[in-house]
Amino acid sequence: MTKLAWLFLRQGATACGGPAAHIALMEEEVVRCRKCLSPQRFLNLLSDANLVPGPNSGLGRCFIPRVGIP
Repeated sequence: MTKLAWLFLRQGATACGGPAAHIALMEEEVVRCRKCLSPQRFLNLLSDANLVPGPNSGLGRCFIPRVGIP
């Protein structure tokens, strides 16, 4: 859980460009680098986040811990 908190703290502190940039950085880190999620699973979680009102990048961060990232 500490690794996950550090990942999102780093992204939140250094990312510029708004929600689209945050989503792209999350995909890069979680799907391509760490391989914790498949690309399809990431897109499914992103589409779930789009159904709920509010900022998508923040909602995506709420869904990711539920899928078991080490």
